[in-house]
Parts: sequence; structure tokens; C-alpha cells
Amino acid sequence: MCGRYNIITSAQGLYDAFKILSSDLNFDFTTANYNIHPSPPAAEGNKLVTAPIIRFISDNYEAIPAIWPLIPKWAKGKVSKYSTANARAESLATTKSYKQAWENGQRCLVPATGFYEWQVVEGQKNKQPYNITLLDFPVFAMAGLWELSTDSETKHSVNSFTIITTDANPLMARIHNTKKRMPVIVDPSDYANWLNGKNDEKILTAYPEEKMIAYKVSTAVNNPQFNDASCIKAIDK
Repeated sequence: MCGRYNIITSAQGLYDAFKILSSDLNFDFTTANYNIHPSPPAAEGNKLVTAPIIRFISDNYEAIPAIWPLIPKWAKGKVSKYSTANARAESLATTKSYKQAWENGQRCLVPATGFYEWQVVEGQKNKQPYNITLLDFPVFAMAGLWELSTDSETKHSVNSFTIITTDANPLMARIHNTKKRMPVIVDPSDYANWLNGKNDEKILTAYPEEKMIAYKVSTAVNNPQFNDASCIKAIDK
């Protein structure tokens, strides 16, 4: 799964990472964020969390801010109490929340510089958080689906997204040692293929563990409102 992640780069850094798709991508709306977390359900208030996604629409690649998690059309523009932050790769075509987006080819790339996962440690009360990054790409992309819904009160259009997960590779299985899942990470050579609906069988698999770096970070990251550089600082214990 992927319940938290970070984007610690500039708009130029994001453009450099994804200009392979288009020279027209615009990330001016983006700010660095050390602890991106899903928005709370509508009943808990309107603190909506947005993050950049890249999609292919009307024959163009575009970067836009979108709400995390995905808001299905039937949710009328409100974040559901049922978690839609992650979508299992194995059931995209059958799960009600994602079926329409999947069938309509509403795929996206979710830029990141790292993601967090928690390890259950025997004899330790609190789970141990890790920050996971890639060896070769300081900025990378997770596979996602996007949806467009209409807020029933404001009548405004709402873009939202979910991050797709798959079975964990050995490294991630040791860290996320309960559910043993991980986000689908898309190799840059497959960015266009994913957005255009090609090479799914290859893409929707675990990224190679030898190309990933994982290190322990402070439990301060457990608080979704905590957002500074110490979120990604390595700790020894």
C-alpha cells in the first residue's frame, strides 16, 4: 500500500523528470511536501489534500493538482468514509470505486521523491516508519487512476486520484510485513505506455528491490500534520 509519500523538489525538478512526455508540462502550482496524506472523509471537514498528477487527455499530456484519495462519481464530489487512497492492481476492473476510471482509460502518473511504509517490530510498541526512494531516479512516478466528479453543493468539478498497489517485492515485504503490498512504480521508459494503456502486464508489477533504497525515519512522520525536513532524516536505531 501507499498511505503517505513526499515530493521534495522544485517545479523545475518535476519538469526535468517528466519532460520525456512533453515540453509543455507545467508544475507551477507545486510546492515541496514532506508528508502527503489522504484527505479526511467529508464528515471530518474540508481539509482536502491535493498533489500533482500527470495524465493524457484530449491528445495532450498535462500536469494538474488533484485531490487524494479518488472520489468516485457516485460520491458527489465528497471524500468517502471508505478508503480509496489505494487501488489493488488485481481488481481495478471489478471494484466499484475504480471500475469506471479503469474502463475509461483514466490513468495517471503520481510524481514522488519517496514514500513511507511502516514495519511491525516484535517487542516494539510503535511500528517503525521507513522512507523508500529509488536508486537511479530522485523523482519517480507511481501508477494511478484519476476521476472527475461534481460537488453536489458547489457544482464545481473535482479532480481526484488513487495510487495503484501490487504485491510487495522482497525488500518491501520485509518492511510492510503485514499486508505485504507496495505502490506500482512506473519506469520512465513506460510513462507514455502507462498513460496510453499499453504494457499493463509488465507495468502493474513490483519494482525491482535492487533499485530501491529504504531507511528508518522518526515516528514523527506518523502525524499527518507534521511536515518538515525531519520527516526524511535517517535515524540509527
